[in-house]
Amino acid sequence: MINKTKLNFWLDAVILIAFLVTSVTGVLLWLGAGRGEWITSHAWSGVVLLAGLILHLVLHWDWVKCVVGRFFKRLSSPLRINLAADSLLWLLFSVVAVTGLVDWLLPSGRGWGRRRTLTSAVGLFSMEWHTWRDWHTWLGLAWLVIIIVHLVLHRKWIVCMLRRYWEARVRGQGESCEAGAAQVSC
Repeated sequence: MINKTKLNFWLDAVILIAFLVTSVTGVLLWLGAGRGEWITSHAWSGVVLLAGLILHLVLHWDWVKCVVGRFFKRLSSPLRINLAADSLLWLLFSVVAVTGLVDWLLPSGRGWGRRRTLTSAVGLFSMEWHTWRDWHTWLGLAWLVIIIVHLVLHRKWIVCMLRRYWEARVRGQGESCEAGAAQVSC
């Protein structure tokens, strides 16, 4: 059975790849690149990203409960910042996922909406499809900024894990990376 650290590393690698594909295809769509080719890649990489992030949250649920429980007590500043950034990430990603899905599925949208059966003014919650697309775009860009903050906060763990796997492959040895991550013991 794979250990939790290795599982986290490989899950994070899949999430990173899905994130990069989603981001690049999203920017290409925003710039007006051939819609048909990129919509499918953008949508399915977004689905993989969503599934990976949900699994990531499940794997880190004990940490989330622990840190939230200690937030107002004796929690260090780096952990408070990490929790705030992670909470903002989840909030933004949830809204980005919903707005992207609505944009894709609305009859006037870019995806399945090509089979237009309703007028282009059809919307949801009094917002037309282009409003959903705009929300999706701008919140997606905000999410990108917070992801960069998240990666910076976890840079020591990322570098340590990469070094550990490199050394394990080349020299047959590795080191513990727990000290490089934002850890809290409960």
